[in-house]
Amino acid sequence: MRRALAVFGALAVVMLAIGVAEKPRATQGDAVVASVATNQTDVLAKMPDAAASPPLVQAAPGSRVDALRQLRARDFPSLTRLVEAKEVRAEADVQHEDDLARVVNAFNVADPVLTRLLDEWVASNPESYAPWLARAQHLIALAYDLRGGNYRNETSNQQISDMDEVLRKAIADAGEALKRNAKLTHAYVLLMVMARTKGDQQACLGLADRAFAFAPASYAVRSGVAYCLLPRWGGSYGALEAFAKASQAHVFENARLKALLGFVDWDRGRVAVQDQHYDQAVSLFTHALEAGDHWQFYESRADAESRQRRYTDALADVANALALRPEEPDVLVLRARVLAALGRRRDALPDITMVAELDPKNKDLAWLRTSEVKAAVSYGRQLLDTNDVSAALERFNWGMQLGGESADLLFWRGRAYLKRNEHERALQDFEAALALDPRNVESYRNIDWLLAHRGRWDDIIGHWSKYIALEPLNGEAYLERGGAYHHKGDESAARADVAKACGLGTQRACELMATLR
Repeated sequence: MRRALAVFGALAVVMLAIGVAEKPRATQGDAVVASVATNQTDVLAKMPDAAASPPLVQAAPGSRVDALRQLRARDFPSLTRLVEAKEVRAEADVQHEDDLARVVNAFNVADPVLTRLLDEWVASNPESYAPWLARAQHLIALAYDLRGGNYRNETSNQQISDMDEVLRKAIADAGEALKRNAKLTHAYVLLMVMARTKGDQQACLGLADRAFAFAPASYAVRSGVAYCLLPRWGGSYGALEAFAKASQAHVFENARLKALLGFVDWDRGRVAVQDQHYDQAVSLFTHALEAGDHWQFYESRADAESRQRRYTDALADVANALALRPEEPDVLVLRARVLAALGRRRDALPDITMVAELDPKNKDLAWLRTSEVKAAVSYGRQLLDTNDVSAALERFNWGMQLGGESADLLFWRGRAYLKRNEHERALQDFEAALALDPRNVESYRNIDWLLAHRGRWDDIIGHWSKYIALEPLNGEAYLERGGAYHHKGDESAARADVAKACGLGTQRACELMATLR
């Protein structure tokens, strides 16, 4: 609790610095929300060649990919101009605020590599709000990654402490951005996200009211309030409905505000998904979309449809979500997952490639890759059992394209090459499998067999010696190395290894010792 108060003590400092701590000025529709929130102070914070790398995706100017590539290339002047140009356009017409969000959200990833680059960007141009805003967005992603996604009772105090420490830095950066441009709605939204995390509705609403002073029709800010008013963050559906209706006073300035009327049904749909009531969830998401388009409404309905194996419907909803929120990693992973379920792995590969560049630590991507590897191993082995080697190889290759190399995939692809008498390729795969899993004894056995056919006894001995260094109590390994010594003609070393194997309880070695006497 003390650390949580410290974090929001820092938020209070920022609010004072930018004038947010003043008594909020009433704006149309906001008074009802403030009156509800004042009574809620105790809130729970609650098949191509797999060896070939897929080509990089095309990067449109002003896209997430484009922004990340500029950052990684340390092209800080271009990146500053890009962010500032998007902000100028958003201030001129609030309906363009998503263009700014698209660029800044490029840094909403918990990749520590970006931290150093963003530090360099801030140092290179501290007068601009652009690098401060970008780093604040990135620090929030880092903070939530440190916390993890479990419930509070499953999260350690150390995780909370680590999150709070990084959030303090994010709050400071958002404050620095606002000092340089008080009209920066995205900075207010970031501060609202952090206030919501701690259940501080008064801070959330105060920040929103400050932003409404110059952007009353901002969908980014008003949807930020809607998130703060969800029951899981200490709000209520009644307060959310009242706020959504009051926000329609600005709908002629920004038609997107209609979607606020769907937030209650959307959140109820998410609860239905958690309860595995997918028909009910789809119906609720559909009602939400009848209010207005919002990318998360489409994404949530697509996810529920995919759980019902309604893949064609899911793909249509994903397409709509991406039209509203291009390059959103979680939506791209969802589409890749649906395409893979349909067997359309070639179509899924570009999405996986893009997410790997946008957010290499994306947890949904990691899950999808792991699942694709497991499926490829399982199905490929079945194909090998029926001697359909070509189909097995294709399945293993796609497993590596979609999921990346794994010791299991490499081992079983090696077995497939072995069945096709492509010994050199098989040897390469077994060696690569050992690089990933040096204790995979079956890879050693297969390498032993392949090298024995070439009389490469020293190489076999070297391999088994590496394994024995890792597993010194494995008698079978000593026995195998002893066999290689025997074929090499080093009988003394062979007898020593057989004796060692027998002493470790390997029956075959003991039987062989009897014949050697």
